[in-house]
Amino acid sequence: MFFKNKYPQVFLKVKFCFVILMQTGMLLYTQNANSQTNWQLQQKRELTIAGGLSMWSATNIFIEKKLPLQTINRWKIQGIDKIAVLEYRPKSALISDGSILALAGVAAFWLSKQPAEQRWQKSVVMSQNLWLTWNVTQSTKMAFRRARPYTFSPDFSMKRKDDAYSFISGHSSMAASFVTSMAMMNKGNMGRKNNILITGAGALALGTAAMRISAGKHFPTDVLAGLLVGTGLSLLNTRLHEK
Repeated sequence: MFFKNKYPQVFLKVKFCFVILMQTGMLLYTQNANSQTNWQLQQKRELTIAGGLSMWSATNIFIEKKLPLQTINRWKIQGIDKIAVLEYRPKSALISDGSILALAGVAAFWLSKQPAEQRWQKSVVMSQNLWLTWNVTQSTKMAFRRARPYTFSPDFSMKRKDDAYSFISGHSSMAASFVTSMAMMNKGNMGRKNNILITGAGALALGTAAMRISAGKHFPTDVLAGLLVGTGLSLLNTRLHEK
């Protein structure tokens, strides 16, 4: 995406602020939204989670600004990573950006179709899952500083910090978080339409992950790790909110 590529710092802050606004809006409905549902929200706990995630996100942004541009780790390419694409393919990258946005749209549509007494609880839990996944993903990227596959191209010269953010795949982790949140909170509402929607979302998530490899943005292990992180964190936080 042009804006993301040209202004990565601004794009990061916009995403961060959007999630905070989303979470804050959901919390306004916490007190009176717990009746007749399998999901339990507690205002004190949810505010504590939101506060902790906010500080974590702010810390990630601060650390990212302080990282030197040339800090990059070139891991040995072995095993399944040998199938990685060692060049940048903008069309595949654009498709992956579009597919993650489409997945967000599917999740929003799914939430809109939930029973009124459950909609806000599920929105809060899903936003927490996504926010937690995003924080862990960003922290991991900065900790490992793994070179993206396209940086192995002979004519590559490092120009952005994002060039060293290969591990783990953020698109994959967020896609997995969307799908896991929907699947976990679909209990007791296993209608045919819901199943088709979630199955389609799962296929879209896998397609997103595949396009990240095709784009030369990630190694297969980056994508697999992202899928595992998004799934695991969303599973744990959703379980925390079950009655």
